[in-house]
Amino acid sequence: MEILDPKKTNMSSYLTFGVVSVVYGLSIYYFLPKAMVSFNFSLILKIFFFILVGMLLGLSLLAFNLQRFLEIILTHVFLCWEKTSMKRLVLKNFESHRQRNKMTSIIYSISLGFIIFLVVSYNMELKTIELQALQYEGAYLIIKSGN
Repeated sequence: MEILDPKKTNMSSYLTFGVVSVVYGLSIYYFLPKAMVSFNFSLILKIFFFILVGMLLGLSLLAFNLQRFLEIILTHVFLCWEKTSMKRLVLKNFESHRQRNKMTSIIYSISLGFIIFLVVSYNMELKTIELQALQYEGAYLIIKSGN
């Protein structure tokens, strides 16, 4: 048993996360309108990239916190035909492997999010290159014939 003394609690991690979050929010609050007014598209795209990364990390943390609740619901949904004893066995198995399951879910969700983000970015880059090639030709509509 461990008795927690409020005078001895380590608040440095909370303060660090709070400062990083405030700087993140204030930088978006300041730099996004500035970039939009000055038509600095490079800065706008960088800010949107950081917003997407923040959303990815936030959704990963949300999934991390809701993991136990989702395990219970998905066990009852996908094992609805099984006996109650089998459902309890599966839930006890989840509980005994909780630490490893949490690490696996974090790694999986972050890597899947980054893969999806890279695929979308790649497709957008290909479309941009295609539109730039069409603009170089002088029009958005090009009709070519065999002759």
